[in-house]
Amino acid sequence: MAAYTLHLNTREFFIDGIKRDRWVWSGDAYQSYLMNYYLFFDSATVARTLWELRGKDPVTSHINTIMDYSFYWFMGIYDYYLYTGDAGFIRQCYPRMVSLMDYILSRRNKNGWLEGLPGDWLFIDWADGLTKKGETEL
Repeated sequence: MAAYTLHLNTREFFIDGIKRDRWVWSGDAYQSYLMNYYLFFDSATVARTLWELRGKDPVTSHINTIMDYSFYWFMGIYDYYLYTGDAGFIRQCYPRMVSLMDYILSRRNKNGWLEGLPGDWLFIDWADGLTKKGETEL
């Protein structure tokens, strides 16, 4: 059933739910990459999803406007290379990796910590009762 569900949510990109969002979310896509490597090894869909998530320069917000999801994107890039060895894709993404990291580093507060700033959505798995304000260590 899990493999079938992943298959249903695999189109040109890995999407979040065939009936719900039908959108590419970096945190959800990251989970799909790992399941995909095990089940189907469809590296082309992983590459398309990573490329689509990153978007164009200049960077004006976090991926999906969620700070954590920018980090999931980097983890996805790392795993893509780990599983495929596709250095060409990494070279293609490298300038966008640098510009996204520059953006992230520019969002540090006066103490050098990452902190959700206006326009950022601090997403912690729909958790209630957690403080979602303040610093996050890089």
